[in-house]
Amino acid sequence: MSWRDAPRIWALAWLCLPLAVGADLALGRSAEGSARLVLQAVAHAEAGDWPEARRRFEDAARADSRAVLPAHNAAVACLRTGDVAAALAWNRETLRRSPSFAPARSLHREIRLQQERRRRTAG
Repeated sequence: MSWRDAPRIWALAWLCLPLAVGADLALGRSAEGSARLVLQAVAHAEAGDWPEARRRFEDAARADSRAVLPAHNAAVACLRTGDVAAALAWNRETLRRSPSFAPARSLHREIRLQQERRRRTAG
């Protein structure tokens, strides 16, 4: 999976969001704000407004420091906006939150490939 598979990622977010919200509520934390931001971010991403989607995913990831999907989707959105450094930072945060999260491992490889391509074309 690569960042080009963003529609699959958004589908994953839509499928996992109710589970994530339910788990957060079961732990006694309100996830309503984070969930609302994720839904807004997905709508912006579907409309092709990646800068706004990025902002909302980042806000959602900051609102819930344990949630994996907002951090991962923030990394994808950063990559879509061309900010490879921010994508790498959010991807590292995703892996910190969930070291075995396979989509983040795949995205990490894609980010590194893009960094290498940029180095080659710049020098």
